[in-house]
Amino acid sequence: MDRRISSRTAKSRLRIDHRSPFGTVARKDPEIIFPVQALKAAAEQGLIGSVAPFHFSIYGGIRLYREIEERLAPDLADQLAKTRVDLAVFIPY
Repeated sequence: MDRRISSRTAKSRLRIDHRSPFGTVARKDPEIIFPVQALKAAAEQGLIGSVAPFHFSIYGGIRLYREIEERLAPDLADQLAKTRVDLAVFIPY
């Protein structure tokens, strides 16, 4: 299950498909929920070491709790470990 988005993906290529008033704001500025530029700025300032080459997108409102616990979470943890990230930032939306 590949949920990766490259750090080099242009904001114009992101599709925000949230059908609520919150989606309107995010569609105007995807950086609100996908803060790659803020992370890159933090790396440039030396606040963090670097930005991962890719990020993950997880669809909200999932009610398949067993699938999340048994498949999705372990898969994401495995991919993060293989990438050797030290910190993961979760942005609820």
